[in-house]
Amino acid sequence: MLLSEQDKEKRRMLKEEWDRWVKHEEEKLQRQKLRDGEASDEEEEYEAKEIEIEEWMMSGRRSFHYHYGQE
Repeated sequence: MLLSEQDKEKRRMLKEEWDRWVKHEEEKLQRQKLRDGEASDEEEEYEAKEIEIEEWMMSGRRSFHYHYGQE
């Protein structure tokens, strides 16, 4: 089945409209999460874990330098 240029253009426009609607709905959900505090709680938890890892790595380096740096 061959599609006319007009049908192809109509399909393209419908797809673009659909993509815009999906993007809008995704952004709406993100804003709702931020208002409810869920996203910011996740960010705080991630940052806390990141700090713990950095502190653990720094303590390991100090220990390594103390034990092996004196030779």
